[in-house]
Amino acid sequence: MIAAGATYNVLILIPILLTIAYLMKKGKNSWLIGIIIGITLLIKQTIGLYFAIGIALYYIVEKQRLIEWIKLGLSSMLVLSLFLIELLITNNLSSFISMSFLGIKEFGTYNTFIDITSISFITISIVSIILSIIILTTKKVKILEENKKNIKIMFCIGLPLVFAMYPIFNYAHMIVSITVLLINFIYILETIFIEEVLENVNQKYINIINTFIVCLILIYVLFIAVLIFSNYKIIYEKDNIYNGTIITEDAIKELNNIDQFIIDNKRKNIDVKILSYQANFYMLPLNINNKNFDLPLVGNLGKDGENGLIKQIEKLNNVKILLIQNEEDMFWQESKKVRQYVKDNLVKEGSIEYFDIYSK
Repeated sequence: MIAAGATYNVLILIPILLTIAYLMKKGKNSWLIGIIIGITLLIKQTIGLYFAIGIALYYIVEKQRLIEWIKLGLSSMLVLSLFLIELLITNNLSSFISMSFLGIKEFGTYNTFIDITSISFITISIVSIILSIIILTTKKVKILEENKKNIKIMFCIGLPLVFAMYPIFNYAHMIVSITVLLINFIYILETIFIEEVLENVNQKYINIINTFIVCLILIYVLFIAVLIFSNYKIIYEKDNIYNGTIITEDAIKELNNIDQFIIDNKRKNIDVKILSYQANFYMLPLNINNKNFDLPLVGNLGKDGENGLIKQIEKLNNVKILLIQNEEDMFWQESKKVRQYVKDNLVKEGSIEYFDIYSK
């Protein structure tokens, strides 16, 4: 999961897993759990909501008193209220609602996607759910009460998270949605099957085998890293926003050429916008934020969606818009409708690197 990069999908797993660990350690502070729910809702609203449902399910199963529910709700609302007040003060509330919620319909309509290669994650989820239900509803399975409680915690929190994979059933969405159930699946295997099999095995031999396996994995990872990054360089420039970045010489050249193109046009009072998910790579060093142009993904464009972005382009003057030359190189979620509008209504005047230049 961590290999997916520094995204909110990775970040949001941290408070979720910490909460599970806290509950396993017999933590019962509903004020604290409510604050964590509020934090997860700020990181990513959809997963935060499913996490809140999971906590509610656990509270129902545990038959928590009304006062604990009140503490949970009040502390969650406190975090959210502080955030909403900040949005009001900075005049960002309407934008937050638009970008976070009002584009969901377009997102679900145009982005339903199933990656067959990731179907194994759904299988693991189903097996984990079935095993959990059997363990929690029957007395035939021999398992310690403490282990049973841990499975209950992971099952209650992990079950609603499965819905986070909708509507894009790809690797990134699936792995974040089943992380808890995957840990639960491994935990069940360990507590019911593996511990019994290894009961009479000397712990020394188990440690040797584990160390050997970890060393093999590290050698493999190191080999892949050397293979991948042999043609890359690391930027060592303290004042450069990309200081420490592993990057190719070609990418640095592209970055410098396009940024110089943007600077030269700005001197002539001509605005340059890159209609691509890659736009931020070029815009960050210039400290420029072109909002929806920098990430024109269908369903991520707020309440007005693709048509709203087209209307913005209609109103622009003295502008140049860069489009990736080959449509096949676009990110699959990017808006082809907006791209086609630019091609049909703006004047193509040349190209730079692997972008075509359209002017108005």
